[in-house]
Amino acid sequence: AQVLRAARWRTSLAMMLIGALGGVLFAGGGPWSYPSLMRQLGNMGLGRPASFPPVTLLAPLALVAGGIVSIALGGRFAMRRPGAMQLARSALGGAIMGLAASLVPGGNDVLLLAGLPSLTAHAAAAYPAMLVVQIALLAGVRRWKLAALRR
Repeated sequence: AQVLRAARWRTSLAMMLIGALGGVLFAGGGPWSYPSLMRQLGNMGLGRPASFPPVTLLAPLALVAGGIVSIALGGRFAMRRPGAMQLARSALGGAIMGLAASLVPGGNDVLLLAGLPSLTAHAAAAYPAMLVVQIALLAGVRRWKLAALRR
């Protein structure tokens, strides 16, 4: 109980809980995830049949509500206007993530929510490749920052 009430959680503990709860939800087999909601909204927008079981609507709302509660409990959140450099970095990061997700069958959500728990072959290849690219990008950014500091 003390760990759950802590002002800050260790990242490893938070990720372990997210992974365990995601695994339980995946094992339940319901269309609970945000991508499921987006898929149904896309079907509806294209005139295809769409179904909205309560879990498809409630789970993404619970996810957003949990984020808001977490922000409020953390006590360190402050709204501020992003600068041009931050917007450019965010756009570049989003473009890289979008490109990488397009290379994985079904995208990141299918990889993390279905592929890895199911031990599929494409997930076994895609996940390590994704990690290698992330590590290479982080190393490149680190070198770039160190080079900028030396100037």
